[in-house]
Amino acid sequence: MKKLLLLLVILLTLVIGGCQSQDAETPTPETEPMLTPQANAASVTSTTYLNVRSGPGTNYPILFTAPPNTSGEAVGINSEGSWYAVKVPTSISGDGIGWVSGDYVTTQNVEGLPVIQAPPPPPTVQPPPPPSGSVTGVTIEPVNVRSGPSSQYPSYGTIPKGSTVSVTGISQDGTWYMIAVPTDISPDGTGWISARYVTLSEGNVPVQPAPPQPPSVQPPPPAAGSAVAIAKDAANVRSGPSNQYPSYGVVTIGDTAAAIGQSSDGGWIVVALSTSIAPDGQGWITAYSVKIEPPDATLPVIQPK
Repeated sequence: MKKLLLLLVILLTLVIGGCQSQDAETPTPETEPMLTPQANAASVTSTTYLNVRSGPGTNYPILFTAPPNTSGEAVGINSEGSWYAVKVPTSISGDGIGWVSGDYVTTQNVEGLPVIQAPPPPPTVQPPPPPSGSVTGVTIEPVNVRSGPSSQYPSYGTIPKGSTVSVTGISQDGTWYMIAVPTDISPDGTGWISARYVTLSEGNVPVQPAPPQPPSVQPPPPAAGSAVAIAKDAANVRSGPSNQYPSYGVVTIGDTAAAIGQSSDGGWIVVALSTSIAPDGQGWITAYSVKIEPPDATLPVIQPK
């Protein structure tokens, strides 16, 4: 009888756990508070450990995790009314905005918040199948794949939650894993992901040195009245709309440039560059990495040369 009761308890626990939201938050030692709201401002307060993401959905990577009972200033809501845009430090996201699920917050003075259009979803990186016998990891969240072991390195895109990756190295501080990625994403077939969002299989991986920081690009100041691209993340500025085009260098979080066009699929933004950097005076940045101001700016389609 006791064994039967124990079995029923286990089954009930599994059923309840399987019914929880995909974005149920779990405690983590790496937390950061949201920006304190102004008096009487619209605000949200976390009811648990709260993931602050780069967009309104669990397919967007986590910017940071806020502790329980942390309040942040709300500046908008998504069109479905299920996610709130909150102020975050511009050192974390260049546009100063993160997103939190309405399921894990209480709200105050949020009536009349403007609807904010969701940013483009991150480009997906599909890792190659790991070789037999290799050390592997499974992603527990969508995770940025970067060219080096720091958020200061540009992102190639995001590996989806539940992906299996081949882990070939670890950073000297143990917080980043070097993994195998397709060579059409990274020429040397390697990228780096935060160890925080990976469950590692058994096995040892060697410590790998960080690659050199990529050179920075300083776009000319945008002219008054022009559409502006604000870098939300470190991003490569390329000579065309693909990771296979050469990079002129990297813009850092918060950098601005005149937005002069977009790719035919809307996945890349064309920005003005000095002709000393780009002969045609233009560079291409993934649309996910920038925010366009004003949001309703009309950008012409530009074909790569």
